[in-house]
Amino acid sequence: EESRWGTAAREMLATGDWIVPRQQGQVFPERPPMTIWAIAGTAYVRGAVNPIAIRLPSVVAVVLTSLLIYVYARAFLTGFAALVAALAYATFGQVLQIGRMGESESLFTLLVSASLLVWHLGYALHWRPLAAWTAGFALAALAALVKGPQAPVYFVAITAVYLAVRRDWRYLLSWQPLAGAIVFAVIVAAWQVPFFLATDWSTVTATWAGLAADRMQLGGLLTHLVTYPLETFACLLPWSPLLVALLSRQTRELLADEKPLVTFLAVALVVAYPTVW
Repeated sequence: EESRWGTAAREMLATGDWIVPRQQGQVFPERPPMTIWAIAGTAYVRGAVNPIAIRLPSVVAVVLTSLLIYVYARAFLTGFAALVAALAYATFGQVLQIGRMGESESLFTLLVSASLLVWHLGYALHWRPLAAWTAGFALAALAALVKGPQAPVYFVAITAVYLAVRRDWRYLLSWQPLAGAIVFAVIVAAWQVPFFLATDWSTVTATWAGLAADRMQLGGLLTHLVTYPLETFACLLPWSPLLVALLSRQTRELLADEKPLVTFLAVALVVAYPTVW
């Protein structure tokens, strides 16, 4: 996996074509190019496409995600609680494994998380609605350029369900979300239009949907439905056993003091987790 992104970055630097990713001279329509851009940019600074250049963007993304979690949590919780939250993410078993590899997951996680947490921070702290919606949609657009349509779907679905739960129809049905969507379209179009002009519509479709379509299958579905939550629990060690505390009435009473925060995070889990399950 690392070599595929690394060789695509090498060809991007060799050809000077930062619009159409290629492998051995052929168009490489696996995903939008943000991951390749990050590796190519790092390699340009370092002067070579080597293991450090390939992996450094992922490591930086993990660090930035941890800082994002700290800043977000600090707006609601004590400094100690925010620090624990940031360190918990950085030391999840799967983050420690994948976060040092030259793949797209760490960068995608950073940008999807930023789109949601920055939006909710703006909502909770009473930023101007235009600023909150624009920031959220802009970050969702950058996430879409990493891995495709999941990012805007998550952003729109989670924010819409959250506002519906709060019955804040005025915030949801105002003109500001439309303005944010326009910003999203402009950011994506800045790459998508020249990419389409350099290739064709089938290549565009393959870039956004081909990889996901290849993974859609029903074989082993029942076994997967049973084992995936267990896999999730294992991947989030050593912190996932803390979920047992939610069974305690005392814990739930403590969480009641942070209802806006807990409600948003619960909505995000309820909306997003079934789609990966």
